[in-house]
Amino acid sequence: MLPNGVAKSFTFDNGPEFSRHEDITHELGAKVFFTKAYAAWQKGSIENFNRNVRIFLSRKADLDKIEEWKLQGLIDLINNRPKKCLGFLTPAEVFSSELEKLAYSCTSN
Repeated sequence: MLPNGVAKSFTFDNGPEFSRHEDITHELGAKVFFTKAYAAWQKGSIENFNRNVRIFLSRKADLDKIEEWKLQGLIDLINNRPKKCLGFLTPAEVFSSELEKLAYSCTSN
C-alpha cells in the first residue's frame, strides 16, 4: 500500500473493472482520468503489461477462480522482470527505490 498523498492520479480505460473508481478518489484522494474508447495509444504501458499477462492468462480467465498463490506468482514474476524502459532494473527495484526516496524526503523535512 502506498503512503497517503503519494498517488496523485490514475488513468484507466473504460472497462467495467473500473466502475467503482469513486472509491479510489475517496480513499486515496487521487484524481481519476479515463482514456478515450478504442485509443490504445493513450495507455501504451498498460497495453504492454496486458500483453505480458496474456502469456500466462487468457483473456477469458476468471481471476476469482485462480488460486491466490498462482496470481501472486504471476505478480512476482512480472514485478521482478528487468525492463529496458527502466534501465534494465525491475519494477520492484524501481518502486523500492522511489519509496526510499519518499521516506527520506519525509524525514528530512
